[in-house]
Amino acid sequence: MTLFSFFVGSIQCQKKMEIAKTYLIHKQNLSNRLNQIFSTVVSFYSHKNEIYLQFDNGIETNPKFSGLLTAKIFLDPHHYLSLQIFSFDNKQEKIERLFPEPIIPTWEFLSQKASLHPCVEWISHWPKEKKDFPSIIRCRFNEETFVFFLPTEKPTVTYTSLGSR
Repeated sequence: MTLFSFFVGSIQCQKKMEIAKTYLIHKQNLSNRLNQIFSTVVSFYSHKNEIYLQFDNGIETNPKFSGLLTAKIFLDPHHYLSLQIFSFDNKQEKIERLFPEPIIPTWEFLSQKASLHPCVEWISHWPKEKKDFPSIIRCRFNEETFVFFLPTEKPTVTYTSLGSR
């Protein structure tokens, strides 16, 4: 192995590591932002592959986009996962790209069943008619899985006695 080929291999390895590092940072940013959104949600439903919600956006530089706002998580026409936020007076909107690469996510929602065995199931949509929230949201894309917990009054698993003693 020559010194030149060693340096070429080293540079190629550095480039691959930089790409992996950048991808990891993008995944962390997505996870952090969705966790911030889902942990402060006050209303929620899904339709097709879009999620509609109200959440506390915290404090923004533009006060119209601070506090409790209505939003939509969706794929733009180029398959970028995006967040559309409406100002509190619904006169303005802004779109935030949540992930810098085109993806096609699969959303799943943990729902309680009426029967006890099993007492929960993963469903692919959360209808507007349901008044409660899913306990957990799972998002999958590119062989990655993200899990988010939502504030809920009902526990995920309810323990009941199945017989008398």
